Amino acid sequence: MNRWSAAVFLAAGIMMTTNAFAQNRLTGHPLAVDCLYETRGREDFTGESSNFSWSETDNGLRLMATPTVRPRDRRKSAAKSSYRGVYTSPPIKADFDFNEVLPSWNIRIDEEVQGYRVRMRFAATTGRWSEWFDFGGAGVLADKRRAADSQRSSEWGRVAIDYIVLRKPARRFQYQVELVSRVRPSGTRRLVLKRFAVTYSNTLGDATLAKRFQSSKPQAPDGWARVLPVPYRSQLWVQDKSLAGQICCPTSLAMILASHGHDIPTTVVASQSFDAETGIYGNWARAAQTGTRYGLKGTVVRFRSHDDVKRAIAEGTPVMASIRFRRGDLRNAHYQNTSGHLVLIRGLTPEGDYVVNDPYNPGPKGEEVLYYKDDMQKVWFDKGGVGIIFRPEVANSRIGSDSK
Repeated sequence: MNRWSAAVFLAAGIMMTTNAFAQNRLTGHPLAVDCLYETRGREDFTGESSNFSWSETDNGLRLMATPTVRPRDRRKSAAKSSYRGVYTSPPIKADFDFNEVLPSWNIRIDEEVQGYRVRMRFAATTGRWSEWFDFGGAGVLADKRRAADSQRSSEWGRVAIDYIVLRKPARRFQYQVELVSRVRPSGTRRLVLKRFAVTYSNTLGDATLAKRFQSSKPQAPDGWARVLPVPYRSQLWVQDKSLAGQICCPTSLAMILASHGHDIPTTVVASQSFDAETGIYGNWARAAQTGTRYGLKGTVVRFRSHDDVKRAIAEGTPVMASIRFRRGDLRNAHYQNTSGHLVLIRGLTPEGDYVVNDPYNPGPKGEEVLYYKDDMQKVWFDKGGVGIIFRPEVANSRIGSDSK
């Protein structure tokens, strides 16, 4: 049920982690303000690029089939590929000062023979930039030994696997994506940066900022009291019981994939979303990226209120929610507490309570378990409100509403 490697005590529902820094330590703040930056098309990829060309077919930056191996690269096992490209975004000015950042991305890739690495850096309105922070790599660029100094800075902070809490506010950011292929990147092995998203937040208690942005949020539309037809799975159903306690995130993702017509075994989704660098199955950005294989745009976002959830459910979008809680905080749960778990919100009752597919419940009780809205405030919104949503790349989707 966790987002890191851990020992799980099933009877008590208690988890003991071997990687404390991997825990989601984000919190809620009544004056928090969030904003989502996301690329939408060619006009958003105007930065510096090497060995890329724009693909109208893929609606993204495609790695060109031009060999780029340099003599010194041949001495590095991670750089055996013949094709390499780096895209660096232009400086992007945020709408407000921010101190928390959660990136996500969508890359068309065959990770058996291709790889990617993502970096970000930050700056105030004026002044010098931070160092480049490494947010991880995958495929042939995955490196368990990557330097710790590429993930932390005494001045700016440290990457906590899939997010960063800055030690001082920033107003600008840049991202950089490196793509590598060991085979000619063409045909079914096209390597394409399709989309990049950044959810940035101000949790510094700025009352004026909060009033300005929170008042601009639209009202929840009609139609939110519905239950989306997302088929249930339990992570405890997998045969490998040593794996069962670690795959809440890919199990939730597998349910979403099934709702879009992709019936993929849970263990396959787990292997596809596994973060080889950190050894966990619950990296949020990796989960968002895995959806790209199946034509879905995955995004890591923040939910701060029940109205935020109502908007998602009203438009037919289930939400993967990162929760944590102590004994007694989440009634109806099959377990007593957790230091980190992902559940799938698939609907709301007319009273505003949550209809949830909880992958850690052994089923069928896990399907459509009812979690009260007051409890979800404590275990989700107050613990950072991190959610992962998936939408189809094209407008049509198989997911809709059932009669419940």
